[in-house]
Amino acid sequence: MVTVARLIAGSPADDEEVARRMRRRVKDPEAVQLALQELRPRRTDFLDDRAYRILEAVGTGQPVAPVDPACEENFLAQERLARLPIKDAFATLADLAPGLRLLEARVADGGWRADAGDPDLGLDAYLDQRLDDVLKSSDSSAAAVLGSIVARTIATMYLTIISGEQAVGDVDSPLLSSDEVPI
Repeated sequence: MVTVARLIAGSPADDEEVARRMRRRVKDPEAVQLALQELRPRRTDFLDDRAYRILEAVGTGQPVAPVDPACEENFLAQERLARLPIKDAFATLADLAPGLRLLEARVADGGWRADAGDPDLGLDAYLDQRLDDVLKSSDSSAAAVLGSIVARTIATMYLTIISGEQAVGDVDSPLLSSDEVPI
């Protein structure tokens, strides 16, 4: 249920429309409650927050709660990034966290292998280590965006794509499509 909720959270449709569609299909109130328990502590990210708010509305039959005003600017910034082509979203992140450009150069030229220090360390593990440092080192007003799952996913996808290590998509596609999610 959490996976489905996150998928629908990326839909461009408004909250009430998505909740209405989900209400027609969700028949297990216990699954909704379990998903809400899992999502509740993760509401610092726009996808998880939206998934939570929509599922809560499905479970209670009430309207979808609005975004917490204290999070609204951060969540809008995350959503805008997620709807940009990956390469543009990465460029925006790199403007906020210049260390991403150094990481990009190391990945593009294969130098990450020497940096890793462990010949058995794969790109995923290398990126996990480095992205923690790079994305969390910013003391700017954009720290909340840089620390989000959206930012980390965009950076990981872009760097993996340019490495040629794995086929995970292309840099011209957004993390979130503007296509409607079928629910």
